[in-house]
Amino acid sequence: MAEPLLRAEHLGICFRGLRALDDVNFSIPQGAVMGLIGPNGAGKTTVFNAITGVVQPTAGEVYFQGQRLNGIRADKIAHMGIARTFQNIRIYPKMTAAENVAIGLDSYPSYNALSAMLRLPHVVKRDREIK
Repeated sequence: MAEPLLRAEHLGICFRGLRALDDVNFSIPQGAVMGLIGPNGAGKTTVFNAITGVVQPTAGEVYFQGQRLNGIRADKIAHMGIARTFQNIRIYPKMTAAENVAIGLDSYPSYNALSAMLRLPHVVKRDREIK
């Protein structure tokens, strides 16, 4: 049987003694579209925070494509292809919607500030790829 895309095993998170998640288990196969539903306070956001590295599990493991995510920083997890958005988004008001979205596509630029200021060819090419 193929390795699931994402799985959690006995996932638990405690915040100062408050148990937010307890023994959460799931497996999501490649290509599946899944949802997570429940009432307010059920732990849905906490599950997403654990998967994306925003908070570290106090118990259990999270795996993405067979690689254990526990202990990996959120930015590294995002570069693996797992990210989340927040309800209280903050945009740059003087930028277009497309420009605000593009910021997230180039979080590790392959060029330095001087290259960007001079608009060197490899910077222009990268900008075109993002657009």
